[in-house]
Amino acid sequence: MREPEVEACVRQYLADHGYDVTSRPGRHGPDIIAKKDRRVLAVEVKGDRPGHESSPGTINVEVMTLLGQIVLRRGEGIADDLAVAIRPIHRRLVLRALPALRSLGVWIFIVTENGLDEVGFP
Repeated sequence: MREPEVEACVRQYLADHGYDVTSRPGRHGPDIIAKKDRRVLAVEVKGDRPGHESSPGTINVEVMTLLGQIVLRRGEGIADDLAVAIRPIHRRLVLRALPALRSLGVWIFIVTENGLDEVGFP
């Protein structure tokens, strides 16, 4: 699944769970902004890219980019809550960062072809 498909899946999940999901805020900034109960959730999304099957380095760069984006979002203070939405191929590396993600209060959505497979909350 490419990033737009992963993003659409997470948007639908959030809407189904009572979030007001706004349009993509622009080229820069989080991929998804959603609001519920006067709290703002910012989500960074990573989908499959060409080379994932043949290059572990591509996966590494994607995950490092994702982690950097989350740290920036926390520093910017643009949301009360943060989340990452990833594909199963990213899972191994993201789980290595789990202690840091928990300390930042980051939710984890794992998206498969069947939809949201797993949701982890801090």
